[in-house]
Amino acid sequence: MELRRGFRPRWSVLFAIGLLFAMPVAALPPLHKGAGTPVAALYTDPQPFVAALSAAPQGRGEFLGVTGAIVPHHLLAIDVIARVFQSIRSNRYRTVFVLFPDHFARARTPVATTPRPFQTPLGLVETDSALATQLIDDHLVGEAPGLFEAEHGVHAILPFIARVFPGVRVVPLALRIDMTGDQISALIDRLRPLTGPGTLTLLSSDFSHYLPHEVAIRRDQEVLNLLAAKDYGALAGLRQPDHIDSLAGLRVQVAVQDRQGSELVVIENKNAQQYTAERMARTTSYVGAVFVQGLELKENRGRPTASLCFGGDVFTGRNLRSLVADPRVRDAIAGYLRDAIGNCPLVVNFEGVQTKEPVVGAPPLRLWADADDTLDLFKRSGVVALSLANNHSTDLGEPAYREMARGLREAGMQVIEHGKLTDLGRARVLGLTEVTRRQGEQVEAISEADFDALRQGATKPPLLAFLHWGREFESFAREPQTALARRLGALGVAGIIGSHPHCAADDLSVLNGGATLVAYSLGNLLFDQFGPKASGALLEVYLFDQGTFFMRRVGIPNLYGLISDKPREPAAPSTIAPSAPPPLRPLTFPIIKRLRKS
Repeated sequence: MELRRGFRPRWSVLFAIGLLFAMPVAALPPLHKGAGTPVAALYTDPQPFVAALSAAPQGRGEFLGVTGAIVPHHLLAIDVIARVFQSIRSNRYRTVFVLFPDHFARARTPVATTPRPFQTPLGLVETDSALATQLIDDHLVGEAPGLFEAEHGVHAILPFIARVFPGVRVVPLALRIDMTGDQISALIDRLRPLTGPGTLTLLSSDFSHYLPHEVAIRRDQEVLNLLAAKDYGALAGLRQPDHIDSLAGLRVQVAVQDRQGSELVVIENKNAQQYTAERMARTTSYVGAVFVQGLELKENRGRPTASLCFGGDVFTGRNLRSLVADPRVRDAIAGYLRDAIGNCPLVVNFEGVQTKEPVVGAPPLRLWADADDTLDLFKRSGVVALSLANNHSTDLGEPAYREMARGLREAGMQVIEHGKLTDLGRARVLGLTEVTRRQGEQVEAISEADFDALRQGATKPPLLAFLHWGREFESFAREPQTALARRLGALGVAGIIGSHPHCAADDLSVLNGGATLVAYSLGNLLFDQFGPKASGALLEVYLFDQGTFFMRRVGIPNLYGLISDKPREPAAPSTIAPSAPPPLRPLTFPIIKRLRKS
């Protein structure tokens, strides 16, 4: 772990925040008279906290089954803190563990805690004194007189706990910024038997520090990519405070959450520069996130929807043509996708050519589908963009390709084409295919000219690439794909989404030191293929205004296998991942059964 010399908070900033929220201590509720004198409130005006909670989204976008969260502790980003607390307010807890950095190096042990309660402008917050005392051993965890009175890492969070979770007890844990790997592992081991049902582990930490905004964006994206790929071992290589001001806290948090099987969703990433029009030479960035058990359950369908979603290969012709022709099947498929990803705008890779009239005499591997039925399915399913950068979009020749692209655009669809950047509003997407069909032959498609749009270097982040690459039924990258991904990353592509193999990669991965996140293959979204080799996944992309993003893989079953009565082999183990939504909704199967009998 690399520490920057001289890492200390700016006293002027802390003093200004203290003045902003100052009010007479006499206005606070009466002091606690139980065991131990309460730690006096650092912030005494309740209004900013109450106002922030009132301004945050309420009654929608909530998570259930939340076991952990990440929030800032700079009150400049009080809106981010409030948004996270509002998103988890329907959960019930007995104890909240609060991890935060020891900003002023007052702890004499790697970790410091206290059994004393805390006074806040919104009431008293009791400490779980039994747990705090149980943790104290004067070797790893000790008490630190004077630490908690001035530590904004905990005081900025406690008023939210007091208001959103009244009566909950806390265990404050101040982590030194120079904790070793062995000390971090020891703390994880100490917390494992203490965390679980009825507990929330909350990391109070800001992220990149003291960097210009354009550099901070890159550092933030590196952290978000490592978290998305669950490459937790690589977190030890992050720089403190360039990436985060409590690297130990982040490592402890992800280990505790991983043990509980909770999935991370990052719902906000902001920077101090976004709060002012004046140019800042040194900024701080903020992350709001939750760790959730049971994200795929129906109880969590009211959670925040991702900004953009990607699906893999779609083909609606051949064996699927008669099924997709029935509006009840189209509605069933659309209903399943809404259950899986809500109202998230969907981007897919369409294999083949959409035509208004049936194609007679086309060879088996020249793929075509009914344009009207396909377009209706897409509209019902929330599809907003299609990639035509693949080896089947020109199966019927260039004129048919151009007619299909024109028809899709006239219908309001965005079309992603080979070697071109498509602006999807909050993200730019480059389409590329390794192979295409020319004059009836499969040929290599990528040339140097296809990188020209990236070489210009003026593309607003985030920049994503939707690639048609790799070998069929191989869910891993070979050297040519890895080399292409590295080159795209060097040209500024921060996220790569793959299609074509017809089977989904089980995990996301990172390249270029975390700068590039790769979802190698999403497999099939809807394709007439059975067997253990065919599988699929969806990709949720949470886009943030500063130009960063967070991705989350969602496993799905073989949709063709669910709507077709053709004989099939057992599903592949990776077909339904732990995060997979439930099977098609109860009304779907009767609809399809009636369709088959008609």
